[in-house]
Amino acid sequence: MLTYIGRVVGKWQAVAHAGKSDFRCEFNFVWNESHRGLRGDAVIALDSPKPMHSYSLIGWDANAKAAYYVDAHDPDTLYTGHVYLEDNKLQFRFGNYGKGENEFVATEWFVDNDHYRSEIRQAAHADGPPMISIELTREK
Repeated sequence: MLTYIGRVVGKWQAVAHAGKSDFRCEFNFVWNESHRGLRGDAVIALDSPKPMHSYSLIGWDANAKAAYYVDAHDPDTLYTGHVYLEDNKLQFRFGNYGKGENEFVATEWFVDNDHYRSEIRQAAHADGPPMISIELTREK
């Protein structure tokens, strides 16, 4: 699982689509010191007057037999959940801290080594169109 997720290590430029809005993002993922988890730093909506900063951690949760996921968006929003590998795609199940991990579902996959996709949906509408889709391209 972490080997698959670890393919995301590096710097990425991205375009996110939310409804009729598009916005630019930057992501940087690195292995933690033990090489048993990842840290991510992101700037979301770079081209907006108030870009948002995101800091994420991913590591192994032996009790859940899945990767854990923690993501802080600026100082006022914290998401937590787990990540599963299903059919060669990562399935993030997460929610706002304290509300459980049944609020949102993100399906993420590598198109190839330099392109990565993410589609985020409300869990109640997991079969519907994504609320947000993100196309990442690795910096060379």
